[in-house]
Amino acid sequence: MLAGLGLAGTALLGGCGADAALDGLSSGGLARVTSVPTGDALGLDKLGDEDAPLLRLAGVEAPRGDAPFASAARDALAALALGRRVSLLFGGAHADAFGRTVAHARLEEGRLWLQGALIDAGAVRVRTTAENRALAAPMLAREATARSARKGLWADDAYRVRLPEELFPDAEGLQIVEGRVRRAGETGRLAYLDFANDWRGAASVEIPSKALKDFRSAGVDPLRLEGHLIRVRGEARGLRITLDHPEALELLRG
Repeated sequence: MLAGLGLAGTALLGGCGADAALDGLSSGGLARVTSVPTGDALGLDKLGDEDAPLLRLAGVEAPRGDAPFASAARDALAALALGRRVSLLFGGAHADAFGRTVAHARLEEGRLWLQGALIDAGAVRVRTTAENRALAAPMLAREATARSARKGLWADDAYRVRLPEELFPDAEGLQIVEGRVRRAGETGRLAYLDFANDWRGAASVEIPSKALKDFRSAGVDPLRLEGHLIRVRGEARGLRITLDHPEALELLRG
């Protein structure tokens, strides 16, 4: 299964182009990886004054539980990192709502960026958050390459980029949807992007009003996207996908 995830040459893919960006993040010190519970989390021997903390890899999400590719994603990360020392690099909030440390991780030996290697292999999908958005652009670019090559999980229909009408009413979790915006508007508490004239039959996007400033600062005004082809990724609740930061929306050509 590891061969299927394209890890044979991973050690050679140190991501030299990402090194400068990683060096610009805040250092969180070194720790040894003692366990790999999932494809996007590491158990560490020590971090500061804490013993055996759990590190959540910033900006990515691996399949979990009994989902397709969950065990392969975990095996891929274990093959890269188990028993090795990693540098922790912070580009946003240092912890998530569950108290887990959140950081980018780079192997001390060889300086391999773990997020980049996992994305290249198709072991994870990019999932930035409003609190952790560092390196979104290079991660999305690497994901696009892996997706085009149908690496790892991208070969499984469960993870394909969906058209708006292909999102199921009972959809949940991370979903990636690509389509042309038919209507954009704003209510008192949110902006919305509809992919169909009848919003009840296809995916639509909700953006909390408080996030609009960040979108506009990034050069994207959601209310001016009518007619534009976009790709969005976020938490789905039925046919609604919520976006709370601009890196979750990609403007496409066409």
